[in-house]
Amino acid sequence: MEDHKEEAEHVKRLWMSLVLMMLAVVIAACGNNEATDYEAYDASDYNYALADSTGSEVNLFTEDEKGLYLYFTGVG
Repeated sequence: MEDHKEEAEHVKRLWMSLVLMMLAVVIAACGNNEATDYEAYDASDYNYALADSTGSEVNLFTEDEKGLYLYFTGVG
């Protein structure tokens, strides 16, 4: 009977530790350290270009249009 009580206490501590760790992860994930001012976005900070199939450079981020670019390296 003693062993059963000790095992139950161990399981209870294990669950409490797991719950506390999960709570810490949720609190850390909900932190607000992101920029909230969307006016501070500057497209020139994100000036990336990739070569297309003809060798021309394609700018990935432009101010006037939205687009999705998929880039394949050709590695099989």
